[in-house]
Amino acid sequence: MYIHVMRHVIFLFLFAFSTSLVVNAKDIPSAQSCAEKIGTCEYYNCLEERESCGSNGYYLKFAAHYCRKYQEKQNKYTDRGQEFLTSIRTCLQDELERERIHSNELPSCSKIENFAIETHKYCYQKSNFCGLPLQDQIRVKLTAKKEIIHIDMIKFGLWLEKSCDN
Repeated sequence: MYIHVMRHVIFLFLFAFSTSLVVNAKDIPSAQSCAEKIGTCEYYNCLEERESCGSNGYYLKFAAHYCRKYQEKQNKYTDRGQEFLTSIRTCLQDELERERIHSNELPSCSKIENFAIETHKYCYQKSNFCGLPLQDQIRVKLTAKKEIIHIDMIKFGLWLEKSCDN
């Protein structure tokens, strides 16, 4: 009789515990749910919900902010420029997602910011920024130039100028 009762108690405990895990898991956006948003500006909001870097953190102050700025002006670009904006957005997010998965843990907000800034060079080359019509290159630069005060992004802008001169 004792063994029979203990089996029921253990079963009930395990059932209750597993049910609470399922409920709690639904409350936290998973990495996969954020990956499903790659290509959209919502990707950064999803990461912010998960990692909480704050209103001055990379996801909200920089990534989501500029993602929206470029998206709002996308119709002013040539067809090639619009393809570039889609390509660069997806590339930057893909690289960020790879880093997040590769690290096997949630990296610190400052590490993510540094990594994300570094990926701009790779993604701009991959998306062929220098092959854009001049008017699109100017639009990309002006959109960022009006507000960029981050020293690493200023360095990136200088690198971008040199890379297209070659």
